[in-house]
Amino acid sequence: MASKITASSVFEETGKMLLANPKPLPIKPNRRVKRPNQKEKYEKEFEFHRTSIRVNIELVESLLTLYNEIAQKQYGKEEVGEVEMSTTLPCTVYYYFCKENGLKVDENFFDDEYFERMYTYQDNGILEAIRELERKIGKPITRTDWENYRKEVGGPSLSTIIRRYGSFSKAKELARQDE
Repeated sequence: MASKITASSVFEETGKMLLANPKPLPIKPNRRVKRPNQKEKYEKEFEFHRTSIRVNIELVESLLTLYNEIAQKQYGKEEVGEVEMSTTLPCTVYYYFCKENGLKVDENFFDDEYFERMYTYQDNGILEAIRELERKIGKPITRTDWENYRKEVGGPSLSTIIRRYGSFSKAKELARQDE
């Protein structure tokens, strides 16, 4: 009698295969929907069914070590944090299971450019939000102005701006250059 195929057995077998024959990450680690008004759209487009799996902890630790090294090489140290067990690692394992077995995957889910374009703040949108808030307020904005009114112009958090541009002042300078 054939053994029963479970999410756990698929993870274990495919995980062992990836340890023996490592492949690139199919998605950028730790990506998050950054635009709050897009979260619902994302969840509708990429419906998730959560399940628990039983896994060999040594296998998981080995895969995390391997894929953290791959992530650093593939995306650069500054671009990504650590590969985590909650999303990136299972998606990688199940992606390669599907590919190895001729099963269809939603290519948009694994397309980092598509994800960035649809679900994160783009530079032109951030800079336009800064310009729009300055027009609305009628003066150069401060960090406090941004925190108080950014949602009115669909802008990201101050920490997102600082992470992207190095400082809020630099982002304002760039926004004013593009006018």
